[in-house]
Amino acid sequence: MMKKIISVILLASLLTACGTGTTSSDAVSDDANSSEQTVVSEKAAPETEPRPLTKEDYPDFVMPEATDTLTVYATEMLNVTLKPALEIFRKMYPEVEVTSKVLSDDEYETLIHTEIPAGRGPDLLFSHGDDLPDVYKTMSGRVFLDLNPYFLYDEEFHPEDYFTGMLDSGLYGSERFLVPVSCCLPLLTTSAEILEEEGIDPDSLSSLGGLLSACETYKANHPDRTVFADNGYITGYNLLKMLYEKCGIQLLDYRNNTLSMDYNSLKAIADIAKLHYTPGEQNKQGRITHLDIPKHEALFNGENTSMGMTFLLEFYNTSGNGENHLVYTYPDSKGTSTAKIMTFTAIPNNTPNTLNAWRLIKILLSEEVQCGSGGVLGNLTIGSPVLKDGFRNYLTMQMERTFYGTYELPEETIEEFCSLAEQIDNAVLAPPILLRYFQAEMMPYVLGERSFEECYENLKNTVELYKDE
Repeated sequence: MMKKIISVILLASLLTACGTGTTSSDAVSDDANSSEQTVVSEKAAPETEPRPLTKEDYPDFVMPEATDTLTVYATEMLNVTLKPALEIFRKMYPEVEVTSKVLSDDEYETLIHTEIPAGRGPDLLFSHGDDLPDVYKTMSGRVFLDLNPYFLYDEEFHPEDYFTGMLDSGLYGSERFLVPVSCCLPLLTTSAEILEEEGIDPDSLSSLGGLLSACETYKANHPDRTVFADNGYITGYNLLKMLYEKCGIQLLDYRNNTLSMDYNSLKAIADIAKLHYTPGEQNKQGRITHLDIPKHEALFNGENTSMGMTFLLEFYNTSGNGENHLVYTYPDSKGTSTAKIMTFTAIPNNTPNTLNAWRLIKILLSEEVQCGSGGVLGNLTIGSPVLKDGFRNYLTMQMERTFYGTYELPEETIEEFCSLAEQIDNAVLAPPILLRYFQAEMMPYVLGERSFEECYENLKNTVELYKDE
């Protein structure tokens, strides 16, 4: 359990001092399969550790021949990363004619929704996580090229240089259709002093049941306070979305075409949102921010946006007040942690320029891009880089950007954050359509209009219909 906790200053002093909060949520199981109401596929094979692939699995693979063209699309935001990557590509391969289209968000989505399924469009899809309505249905249709042999045969590429849990999230079964370029880490921050003051066991926050219990304890002690602080972005509706993404909720088992809805996990995050919600809360946005945690006016900083790392580092810069800051990763239904894919890349099966597309993927994952500085957020990637050295550089750049060089992040803190990123077990792209279904069906419970069981059944029926579309 303790591996999920990162204490930047002193955690040991708390472990011997704090008690354990016990509430009704103790009944929430940490075992996703313990509830009779958990939907489990009868067709699904038992989970086993996948065998590492080798070149012997692709004995007939040959790198494609070089061509002299490459076409890619991007939005203005994606172009922050793509433009410098293409500049590197043009210098490395001057014989290749590169066509790059920068489109509005609506134009981009329309083109990739229509052209890629029809066998047209760019040679490389470089996309934000929300651009496709359901990337897993797209993968199940084998629209993209399996990139495993490129990982295995290209001696210039070294997968061990990347965070494995994030990089391997592009696997669909044993095939690798997507390559994440950046992720949003599921960070949850508080302080040792707050947990001790509220009687919350720090170890308990490694499970969804424990997280719910902590929220219940805090709300019982402070009915008028906000559980989560995040620059006023969080309301009951937004909190549902945040927890859905941060806890890696997945409603469908796409490989077996069955539902994978875990009753306990869904109930836990819905209960947290219900606990947090108060009528008229939309009028209170901005009242509580991440900087109020050292004042003990909130329990957690939820890190609800891609700017979360900047907020987190600002939080750490308050260390002069004597607070012992703690960072957790949000627990998922398995008691592990799941990041959100921010940007990813894939090669459509039909492209005649496969080698050039693969070359550009390597550049997007290169040190020049993953460690590069620039753009609105200070770094070239939209979110945290998946390259280990890139992540280290990202932390340093965010500190310089946030504090203009007046505060230096200690090396030990950087190491602890890198260790936290190493512990990410998976990363997902929450299909926007399923997220909308989840919010629509669960908000009546958050608002006190329906029972959870009724909302759960409605959601199950909705997802079942979507599955069979």
